[in-house]
Amino acid sequence: MLRLTQPGEGTEDTRRRARKRELVTGTDEQHTKAVEEVLQQLADARLVTTSRDMASGEELIDVAHEALIRGWVRLRGWIEEDRAALRVHRQLTVAADEWEQNNRDQSYLYRGAHLAQAEEWAETHPSDLNELEGAFVEASRAAAEAVEREKEAARQRELAQAQSLAEAERQRAEVQTRASWRLRWLAAGLALVFLLAVGAAG
Repeated sequence: MLRLTQPGEGTEDTRRRARKRELVTGTDEQHTKAVEEVLQQLADARLVTTSRDMASGEELIDVAHEALIRGWVRLRGWIEEDRAALRVHRQLTVAADEWEQNNRDQSYLYRGAHLAQAEEWAETHPSDLNELEGAFVEASRAAAEAVEREKEAARQRELAQAQSLAEAERQRAEVQTRASWRLRWLAAGLALVFLLAVGAAG
């Protein structure tokens, strides 16, 4: 039911239509069957309604009326218990869905603070993560790690270039120092020859 609720921000909580596959958070048949049974019971009790997405043909689930969200004490308790985390989850669900609709284009993945927030939520709510959301978080993490590896490789290249330049500068300084000493010795030698020549002439 939490997946069928959109927590308000300064406004009342509202119902949220969800794809049926979004509600399946496990991968085994038993879990899927349990979700099907619960949904059927809720539909029979007229607490949720089902419809089909005309474009994709997917089954959609919706809370029958928002009065249910406002009036069901236990559901209100669940919402209030973890409102901030519920907002993070809603954003993650939307982002993962957009990523899927755009052929899992990397530009739709989370980065930076959004990724850190999603990873923290996933660690504390592992059973609430469905297959698509899990794949989205993992792909975002892998992309972020790849970027960090590339940055580290670039840093290493820059460091190697700097070390190479420093070594070249050191070698050039050594050559200049040796040349300077040679000139000094040559000047001293010439001065000595000059003095000897003057002495001989005298």
